[in-house]
Amino acid sequence: MIDFTIVVDWISMSIPFLVLFGFVWAPKSWTPGELVTAASMNTNIRDHLNEAIRVQTVSDTGTEDDFAIDGPFAWLRCTNSAALTITGALLDSGNIDGTKIIIEATDATVTLLHQDAGSVAGNRFITQDEHMLVIIMGQRAQLIYDATTTRWRAAHSTTGDVTSASVGPNLLGNPDFLIWPAGDAAAPAYWAIVGGGDATLARDTGETVHGHFGLELTWVGASTTVAQHIFNTGDFPGATWEGKHFSIVCRAKATTINQARIEINDGVATTVSDFHTGGGDFELLAVTHEISPSATQIRVGMTMAVTGNVIIFDFPTAVEGLIQPDGPRPCPSSTGTLGFLLPGDPVLTGTSLIIYSNPRPFFVNHVQVQALSAVSGTDLVIDVNHWDGAALQSIFGGAKIILAQASSHQRQGKVPDGTYRYRCFAAAFGSARVADGEVSVDIDTAPTGGKNPLVELRGIQYQRPYESLLDFDHVE
Repeated sequence: MIDFTIVVDWISMSIPFLVLFGFVWAPKSWTPGELVTAASMNTNIRDHLNEAIRVQTVSDTGTEDDFAIDGPFAWLRCTNSAALTITGALLDSGNIDGTKIIIEATDATVTLLHQDAGSVAGNRFITQDEHMLVIIMGQRAQLIYDATTTRWRAAHSTTGDVTSASVGPNLLGNPDFLIWPAGDAAAPAYWAIVGGGDATLARDTGETVHGHFGLELTWVGASTTVAQHIFNTGDFPGATWEGKHFSIVCRAKATTINQARIEINDGVATTVSDFHTGGGDFELLAVTHEISPSATQIRVGMTMAVTGNVIIFDFPTAVEGLIQPDGPRPCPSSTGTLGFLLPGDPVLTGTSLIIYSNPRPFFVNHVQVQALSAVSGTDLVIDVNHWDGAALQSIFGGAKIILAQASSHQRQGKVPDGTYRYRCFAAAFGSARVADGEVSVDIDTAPTGGKNPLVELRGIQYQRPYESLLDFDHVE
């Protein structure tokens, strides 16, 4: 005969244990003098405990919406071989207030997205810092369902502060597509079409989410990838990066399914993101890649894979590591001045008085001219030009920089207002004259006075974080 007092004490201990793990169980009401049998123990205690805790092993990869999990309390072991992203969870017993799930990553990262529209509202996650929560290999996170907000809330994570907020800077130059030296219908600075492809490129000025401009692709006969090398073959540090991970995210807009995606290629293997759904809105595409043992490069790309309507890519962001940013990160940049001193009294040239090429692409914000003495006799008119491969083109649309002879001013500034391309300059090196890589200064009218004019081009250059690791003679 079982001691009833012991049984009742054990049952009273079981109830908080079950509640602790998020299992809501209404215990049996015992009648005084009722005989406790093996059958009643099985029905009222054992079976509830079996239902309370379930360990579920899954190997899904890619992105899962409204992820089905065995409940009411689950320990989800994710043995995915590649990155898994979960936008929401639904227990088979229903998402009930106070229920808990533990998600463990064993072989690859598992990312929980904050308030992502991929899952229905009642299945979504709210993370602690409102960024995506990345569970790295060997770590786990616990979530508790909150019926008030009807969301899963991240309560604890053994990943510490490892979230998208802790990723490093963007490794890509010109990620916001600011610099277009070759014009609006060519690839922007640092970017190029790779592996063939005939899509038409364009600078999109009206639909970006984050960057200055978007990269617009229109289908012309074949799949097209626009890419940038973090490390090119000649610069690649070799075994230094073997086994390391790189992640890229980029927003894209498309109206055709299976048309837009992003990729990382190391010269041996390529990892691609999921395709844009084709729903017509901007969606965040993301992918993480492990560098192969015999890799020769690290290149990221944006791909138009099939025919369809125009697609737009916006602000690609590449970082080192397993953690995918939740949105764009800036590339480090510097604002500086290129100064051209025209010694002595201004002399009418009408042609280039100074020619300059830069080893990195740059963008001209504005031009400032200063002289040691006031101008007299006639206006001092100075022009700044862009060599487009055929002719010198003024970066100004109408009037040049004018120091007026009737004024006592010895300085003047002007924002370039001509064709957008002409305020953007490509990198140049060597004996050949590089189209879009040359800036020149000339004097269109020369006054009396205005001695020693100094022409300053004030602009922006990107400083890619791995610049110092590139080959010594690397240009761009």
